[in-house]
Amino acid sequence: MNQVIDKSSRYISLDEIRRNAPSVFAECPSPKVSDKYFFIDSKEIIMGLDEYGWRPVQSSQSKAKDSKNSEYQKHMLKFEHPDYDTEIGTPQFVFLNSHNRSVRFRAYVGYDIRVCSNGCVMGEVKGSFEAIHRQEYKAHMVGEWMGKVFDDIQAEQKFIDMALHTKMSHEYQLEFAEKAYVLRWSKGARVEPYQLLLARREEDDRDTVWHTFQRIQENIIRGGVEFEGTNGRETYRSLTTSITQVDRNVAINVALWNYMREYINTKGGRK
Repeated sequence: MNQVIDKSSRYISLDEIRRNAPSVFAECPSPKVSDKYFFIDSKEIIMGLDEYGWRPVQSSQSKAKDSKNSEYQKHMLKFEHPDYDTEIGTPQFVFLNSHNRSVRFRAYVGYDIRVCSNGCVMGEVKGSFEAIHRQEYKAHMVGEWMGKVFDDIQAEQKFIDMALHTKMSHEYQLEFAEKAYVLRWSKGARVEPYQLLLARREEDDRDTVWHTFQRIQENIIRGGVEFEGTNGRETYRSLTTSITQVDRNVAINVALWNYMREYINTKGGRK
């Protein structure tokens, strides 16, 4: 992981973060929380990560039903380091936070996949952690954590290399797609599991564990899968929507990553 790429154009400013996720800059928690609620300042975390060379590349925030609550909503930020890059993409530090009890502070190691620029989050990474809003949490602790989990990122790169070179039968690909399907839709939805296996690019149409994961992940997270609907009078063709809820995006990504890991660890591509 010693390849160095100029990624400065990907970094976003504090002003951009403020436009996309104003709740990052809240100075206090929502007035609706109790006195026991401890405020975890997202700005301090950004500053702490900056000291360790991690720069923000993406920010988003959940929509608030009441505009008065917009400054306390759950939000997600992704960070990259200029010195870290891999064959398949760039390791990222991802954190979620809120100031209204809607989500605990959570942090993950993720990857921005170079081909589809979709972003995935690793499941069951040793360094992943969360903190309830009833305990003191300082930004420097997050920076120190990132330094400690670098070894885990390197270990995950070995796992990705294995996934890139492990074949997956069509039977297991469909099984993977069926598991992924229920993360997104309930039974009776007009989309079929096999559609999640459809490749959007020729280079993704390969029978490896990694390429199967990538096709499924992109089709679920980005949407755009075609289906036939009806309004009672006539049928029409439409496309699935993207996943925009920040916590659901992370939850689905983690589950997909764990499905891939499960296959590598238990099946080993033997079927």
